[in-house]
Amino acid sequence: MPLEFLIPHENNPPIRSLELNGSGVDDNSLRLLSEELKTNKTVTSIDLSLNDFSSEGVRSFSDTLKTDKMLTDVNLSDNKIGPDGAKYLSQALKFNFTLLKLNISNSDSYLALGVLGIQYLCELIKTNHSLARVDFSYNDIQPPSTKVLSEALKINYGLTNIALKGNPLGPKGIQDICEALKINHGISIINLANTGMEDAGSEFVSEIIKGNKSLTDIELGCNQISFKGAKTLSEALRSNTTLLKLSLRSNPLGPVGAHHLSKAIASNNTLTELNLSTTDLGDIGVKDIAEALVLNQSLTVVSLVYNEISDAGVQYLCEALKINKSLKTLNLSYNNISDKGIKSLCEVLKVNNTLTTIHLDLNPNITQDGIKALKEALKTNYTLLEVTGIDDPVIKQYLKRNNAIATCFKNFTTHLTEGLQSEDLEKNLSLLEESIQPNMPTDHYLRECYRLLTALGHLTNVGSEIAALTNLLPPYTHPFLQTTANLALSLLLCTDLSQQLDQLGLQEKRCQLLLHGFNDVLQRPELNNFCYIALFHLVYPNQSIIQSEFDSFKKNTALLNQDLFKNIIQEALVVCQKSNSPPEEINFLKAALAQLNYPVEVAARLTQSPAFLLALRNKHPEATYFTLVEHAIPAHDSQTLLIPINQIFPAITQQTTEKLEDLVKPTSTYRTDIKAKIHRLKQTLFAMFEKKSTTRIVQSNLSFFADNGSHSQANSSKSNLSKEQLQQIKELISSLQKEISSFWPYPNKDIKQIKVNALDSLIKKTETMTISEAIDEIDSEYPQARSGQISTRTADLFNNLRNTHDKIPGSF
Repeated sequence: MPLEFLIPHENNPPIRSLELNGSGVDDNSLRLLSEELKTNKTVTSIDLSLNDFSSEGVRSFSDTLKTDKMLTDVNLSDNKIGPDGAKYLSQALKFNFTLLKLNISNSDSYLALGVLGIQYLCELIKTNHSLARVDFSYNDIQPPSTKVLSEALKINYGLTNIALKGNPLGPKGIQDICEALKINHGISIINLANTGMEDAGSEFVSEIIKGNKSLTDIELGCNQISFKGAKTLSEALRSNTTLLKLSLRSNPLGPVGAHHLSKAIASNNTLTELNLSTTDLGDIGVKDIAEALVLNQSLTVVSLVYNEISDAGVQYLCEALKINKSLKTLNLSYNNISDKGIKSLCEVLKVNNTLTTIHLDLNPNITQDGIKALKEALKTNYTLLEVTGIDDPVIKQYLKRNNAIATCFKNFTTHLTEGLQSEDLEKNLSLLEESIQPNMPTDHYLRECYRLLTALGHLTNVGSEIAALTNLLPPYTHPFLQTTANLALSLLLCTDLSQQLDQLGLQEKRCQLLLHGFNDVLQRPELNNFCYIALFHLVYPNQSIIQSEFDSFKKNTALLNQDLFKNIIQEALVVCQKSNSPPEEINFLKAALAQLNYPVEVAARLTQSPAFLLALRNKHPEATYFTLVEHAIPAHDSQTLLIPINQIFPAITQQTTEKLEDLVKPTSTYRTDIKAKIHRLKQTLFAMFEKKSTTRIVQSNLSFFADNGSHSQANSSKSNLSKEQLQQIKELISSLQKEISSFWPYPNKDIKQIKVNALDSLIKKTETMTISEAIDEIDSEYPQARSGQISTRTADLFNNLRNTHDKIPGSF
């Protein structure tokens, strides 16, 4: 097989990835390929799984790895590697510092590595600290080899992800691996599925869940863990604040195990994904899980595949989902759900705007009756994006509609204003106008979608900044919409509007809101400078920015969000492992990593750790201060905003950790306080703009409020309208005309023009007749003036004018 021709030579386009899995690559082919790779400078990833080479082919490839500086991802799974192949790889990777991922899984099916081969792999783990991810699954690793692997993992500080799936570790082997995890603080993802763990082994894993603050993802499927193991795991999960994903699939937990786990689910608000598929829960077990979901605020994905769940179990889940506002994906495939269960789900879809994906594959008792109910529910549900297991063209159309709206917001969050296509905005706004009913509350998902899409449209239109602002400042009840609105608001606060707000004495509030909205996108290159400018203004209020001073400020200040801060603490733990730091410092950093809140006084304590300072300086070598975005929100004193990082405190002791925990105790309301502060900031801004018609300073400083002079200039002295009423009408005319003349295609511009004509005519008619008479004539002459299922500004104005007139004594 002439594999050498796959590698580009001069004048050929570069190849970044070679997918050669199952291609019949033998020893000779791999030798030729390896020779080519010695001079190639483009290929970074190569998949050689499921081929026909032996240890001799691995030898040729290993010679290339000794000098290769490009490859970062190598897959050699399902090949006859054997002990000699493991030896060649181990020797080669002593000199390779660029390879990040290595997969040599499933060698046991072809040519076992044997005890000697596993020992070579352990030598590799000991000496190579550049590899971040290794897959050693299905390689017959078992005691006593697990002890050797454990010792290797104790001194490795580079690995973050290790897969040991399908190895017969048994409880003793699990104990060995967990002993390593007590010391290794770099590994965050571990796959221990199908390792013969049983309940005895789950006790060792539970200890790690309690004590290891680095693990974020644990796979424990297919391990014969019963309700006893579930109990110990549940107790560990109640005190864990770092684990994000847990899989217990294919374990006989039963209803009792579900009962134990439900206690952890109810109290743990860190876990985001939980896989309980094929765990014999039944309806009784699902009832406990459902009750826990009522209290849980973090889980976004729950899988309950193949659990003998009937319509009764679905009903329990549905009652929970009417309250739960975090779950996005629910997998109910391979159960006993019929039309009754589908109808229960349909009731949820009327009130739940968080759920985006439901898997219903292989529930054979769902008939056309259930599908009909789902179609009816999707008429008014705009958030469900995917339903599997039901093939219906009408349902597909509804989901396509929902995805179009979601994509509009997603494009904005991904590409900012460049992701906003006017045609999509127009189409979705028109769609929403057709769907929104007059009796829908203002916090209904559709109304909030319409408001946010309107704001995004204004955001792209120069001169519509105030309209965008007033649509973004009021709160959104749906979390995804609120997050998107926060990002849009921060972008808006980077425009020329910022100067106007600063002139009104709102600089501090503007900068706090800007940083809050950019918190999750802090490192995006196009936004990072704006964040530092806002921070500069908070530290040096009302001071003009000089480029050289700003450059120095940015270089000397590390601006972090909580995720970045936790990553530095995580790296500090790895530094401790690498340098054999005293256990007091390790325990101190573990305690810090486990925290959910980091107010200034808590974050400042981290500077007592030499390992933390080293990890921080590795990321920000010239920084002399650091701060978190969240510190800017409640800050009253700019002097406490920046934490010095060049100060070394006395040596860390057990008392240091205790003092840290004492500082943390009073911070239980920290997140709530920040949220309340943001709400007050927005209220303050919104209140100022609500007063724009009566506050001279606002009108004189914000030219956007000036009448454009294009509408009727009626003489108010001859009109039966009061000055305030006339001002209201003129402002509405001005707003409508901006939308009509905007290059951004607002929907129904022809209707908006009719409304402008009607309002102009109303002003003239009130010069010769009462307000009620004028409105009666307008209703007759311009019947479309009151149209609009959400945009009822004109109709509301007419009703208010009539009601006010009717209440005036002596009016007729």
